[in-house]
Amino acid sequence: MEEQNYQYDVAFSFAGVDREIARTLANIATANGLRVFLDEEHLWASWGKNLNEYLGAIYDSQSQYCVVLISKDYCEKAYTNLERRRALDRALESKTEYILPVRLDDSWLDGLPRATAYVDLRQMTAIKIAELLVRKVKGNDDDVVIPDDCRTSKIVQTPKEGIAVKAGGHNQPI
Repeated sequence: MEEQNYQYDVAFSFAGVDREIARTLANIATANGLRVFLDEEHLWASWGKNLNEYLGAIYDSQSQYCVVLISKDYCEKAYTNLERRRALDRALESKTEYILPVRLDDSWLDGLPRATAYVDLRQMTAIKIAELLVRKVKGNDDDVVIPDDCRTSKIVQTPKEGIAVKAGGHNQPI
C-alpha cells in the first residue's frame, strides 16, 4: 500500500464555542511535532479563497486524521456540516480510521457509524485526550510534552453539566 504524503497530521473540526478545547488539543499536538490544521492559525492562507473548496480540500485529502469535537453546536452549524460531510466522504473511502471523534455532550455525528470508537471529554481531561492523539499519530508510547500554558488550561469539566470554560481554572474534574 502506498503511503500518502499529507500536509497535516491532524485537522480539527469544531464549533466556534468549542475553540478553547480545540486550541488546547492543537497546542499539545504541535508541541509534540505534529503538523496541525487549526483554522485560526491559517487565516492568511484562507483569506479571499472560496472556503467550500479550501476547507473541503483540507478535510478531504490534506490531513491524515480529522479530530471532530462533537457537540450540539457542532451538529447545527453550516461550516461544521461542510467539514463533517467532507470528512465522512473521506472516511468512507479510506481503508483506515480517519475521523477521531471527541464527544463533548450526548450529540452524535449524522453519518458516522455508532460503532466508531470515541473519547469523551466528560470522562477524561483535554490533556489526556491530547496525549492519546499524539500517540495515535506517532504510533508509539513515548512521553508526550505538555506545554505549561496547557497545564493551566481554562477548560474544566463538570460531570453533570458538561464542558465549561472558566478563567484561571485547571483542566480537571471539579
